[in-house]
Amino acid sequence: MTDSDNDAKPEGPKDTSGHDNGPGADGLSDEDVRRALEGYEKEFADMDLDMGSGSGSASGTGSGTKDDLPDDPTAGAASGESFDDQLQGILGNKARQALLVTNLSEPGLLAAFCVMAGIDATCIGASTGAVALLHDTADQGPEEAARRLTTLVTSLSVVLVVNRADRLEAHIWLDGTKGEKIAPPLLFMQVDSVVEDLVISQATPDTLREDGRTVVETSSMDRDQAWTTITRFLRSG
Repeated sequence: MTDSDNDAKPEGPKDTSGHDNGPGADGLSDEDVRRALEGYEKEFADMDLDMGSGSGSASGTGSGTKDDLPDDPTAGAASGESFDDQLQGILGNKARQALLVTNLSEPGLLAAFCVMAGIDATCIGASTGAVALLHDTADQGPEEAARRLTTLVTSLSVVLVVNRADRLEAHIWLDGTKGEKIAPPLLFMQVDSVVEDLVISQATPDTLREDGRTVVETSSMDRDQAWTTITRFLRSG
């Protein structure tokens, strides 16, 4: 990163959603972040997910079966889900669970990227890459999160796994664009079991923390802390 990159203070543009991305109290705008990240693109050259390889023949329905879902109808209540949340989940107006699956080795780095992208999530370490359990699961909230993250970090692809009305769907996202569908059973065969456990509500961040998993909340860091985390990880490789 050059000194000119650090000194430049461009006016923050408006994004397509109409939100003001101008500099805040921390002095960093989304445009500053994007420009700075351009210098690190090569750091992610080998970090694209291989989950889409060979998935074309298995992407038929892209949905789970009854075997993919918990048998206990009270599972939502046990995890603290309100009756209204359960009802909206049954109707499909709100996803029961939504995950961003990455191949980033550190959940702290994923959490930092989520903070810079304006995504509220719980990031959890996994053997095949950190995952982000999204908090905004209403309407198109999960898709918007995938778009934001892959727009901010253009060299990073993710898989968005969503459980809506007991129907599982998974899609690759890259450069802010929804891509190939992956059959959830195929995905679950390629990733850490924590992905399936979370999306069918068989595990929660609390139980995973008790099991020794690293769990990082995006609410635990502000933008300055997130940017410090990003630069530390990228500079160390």
